[in-house]
Amino acid sequence: MTMFGSQWLANAGSTYEIEQSIRFNDNDSAYMHRTPSSAGNQKTNTISCWVKRGNLGTGESIAMFSAAGGDYGLTWYIDSSETDFSRERLELSDGSSALWRANSVRLRDPASWYHFVFAMDTTQGTQSNRMKVYINGELITADANALGSDTDYPFFDDVVNRIGSWTPSGGAAGRYMEGYMAEIHLIDGAQKTASDFGKYDSTTGEWVPIKYAGAYGDQGAYLKGQDSSALGDDLLEKGMILPAVAWLRTIRCLTRPPITGVL
Repeated sequence: MTMFGSQWLANAGSTYEIEQSIRFNDNDSAYMHRTPSSAGNQKTNTISCWVKRGNLGTGESIAMFSAAGGDYGLTWYIDSSETDFSRERLELSDGSSALWRANSVRLRDPASWYHFVFAMDTTQGTQSNRMKVYINGELITADANALGSDTDYPFFDDVVNRIGSWTPSGGAAGRYMEGYMAEIHLIDGAQKTASDFGKYDSTTGEWVPIKYAGAYGDQGAYLKGQDSSALGDDLLEKGMILPAVAWLRTIRCLTRPPITGVL
């Protein structure tokens, strides 16, 4: 178990701290997965997590979340020079084309933590509202947004859902993540905003976590990684146990993520 000392997430004036994170080692082909017992809401849902990158390099692809049915995976790519990052992008891909993409995202600091919120609602009539992505509290402008109106996508479906790996063509896991994740919220049936999970510190101006107080829905989950012997424990901090899911424990534990960096 590795400790980060002065970089621990301890915010002045804040009453909420993230205590644990989960390490993903791509050399070990490490990832987490579950197959929900029944389908959740495939039109409206939210994923929130804190991420710290491990690798920077030419052609580096890192997958955060994916689902087997239909091949849709939330992925950020670094596929150009380490020097200019000219094609660095965050993308929701179906394996052959981008359903949502932002080309201007720059996640260059491997010492920093970044907070992501992926909030989908395909029942929205306005195209740009069907997928809202926030990084460190900022709503990101999309360069491509092709989510269909009132369309079901396989996140929260009763198919294999993965964390830390993409699923090309519905097949085996691949493109493993190298880095850390913390405070993973999977919200079934609601399109949330960044302010449900974080706020700007009034003193430092930095984006910091807050305790999520909303519902999770039928197939939602909350992963803290609080137990190194059972990193996939799915629970509410209030003590309620969410519906059991089978997470694969191939990950390593890291205590207390440091504070987020700047985009």
